Amino acid sequence: MTAELSERRSIFLSLALVAAAIATAACQMPRQAAMAAEAEQRRRAMPAARQEVIEDGKDIIDGMTVDARGTLYVSSRRDDRVYIMSAGGRRSEFIREVVRSDDPLKRINLIIPHALSADGQGNIYVADNSNDDHGCIRYPRIKKFTPDGTVTRLAHADAAMEYQSITDQYINIAAIASDRAGQLYVQGDDDTYKISGTGKRIRLPVPGSARMHVHAPGTLRLIRSMAAHPDGGVVVAHSQHGVYRITPDERAVPVATHGGDCSLAAPEPPDDSTCAGGANTACRAKVNATPAVSCDISAVAVDARGRIFLTDNTRILQVDTDGKMSTYFRFDNTGLLPRQNRPVQYDLTEMALGPRGEIYVATDMTIYKITPGESSRRR
Repeated sequence: MTAELSERRSIFLSLALVAAAIATAACQMPRQAAMAAEAEQRRRAMPAARQEVIEDGKDIIDGMTVDARGTLYVSSRRDDRVYIMSAGGRRSEFIREVVRSDDPLKRINLIIPHALSADGQGNIYVADNSNDDHGCIRYPRIKKFTPDGTVTRLAHADAAMEYQSITDQYINIAAIASDRAGQLYVQGDDDTYKISGTGKRIRLPVPGSARMHVHAPGTLRLIRSMAAHPDGGVVVAHSQHGVYRITPDERAVPVATHGGDCSLAAPEPPDDSTCAGGANTACRAKVNATPAVSCDISAVAVDARGRIFLTDNTRILQVDTDGKMSTYFRFDNTGLLPRQNRPVQYDLTEMALGPRGEIYVATDMTIYKITPGESSRRR
């Protein structure tokens, strides 16, 4: 009898403890919900990213980069110069053409500056597409400038830009990048190359099947962009092959994403050659399925943590290291219209990240600066 009473007492005690826990949880749930709602309200009340125009209508932006100190550089083929841009949009000359030479290997200045890139030590790399001089072919050069404007000839890059073979003769440099190990990469119209220390250009693979973005009826829009990755190698955006990463061991890995409303991958063309069962078969249904909407990428940048930023029409996408894709910033309806030519809508063709979370994007003759608010600041 005593054992039975003890067992009942233990059961009642356990039930009482469970009831107390349930009551406590029930009391805390509204409080937790209120705290979550308050936190969300505070987040929404934080200032959003701010958009401002740094320069408009001055000149076509051919290249753009930001160094480790946050200095913004732009290149201009029209007057053969690279400029430093102040926060207020004022240009000051960084480097220019000073001396010409008939021997392209002796040119240490600029003839036709185009693509720009910066490394972690503050050096600026300039693609000089001086490919024609009085009817003679002059192969493009990559020139390295220290923060004080001192030029360094890159002998291995000079050699790599020379004639390689009958099928690999000349590169029209569209983008350049230097990773943390100092490895140079070059993007041409169709291919991406790694510049070896022995003066060879190594054609790198591209993933997926080619896709074409049509900008206007009968017009092919070919977009190429590239940015160094903090773990080595580069991230490449190409309108024919999507977005992919070139690893230091020269592999091409498509950037896989989830959570976004468009796809970075180059979609495979439908193949119904094996569909012999008619229109109602599963195979036919797969072929006729609506393809994923492709992102319209025109520029790429990568931050120090490996997060990828991409321009997609009038917005900036962010791809986290786990592949989650979201909209980082969306321009207003008139924000992308150049003030000097309002009827024309241009692509965002250049993008560069600053060390304090700022993002610079350029479209034709306009440079925008996106300053993050607390709710959108890159951490």
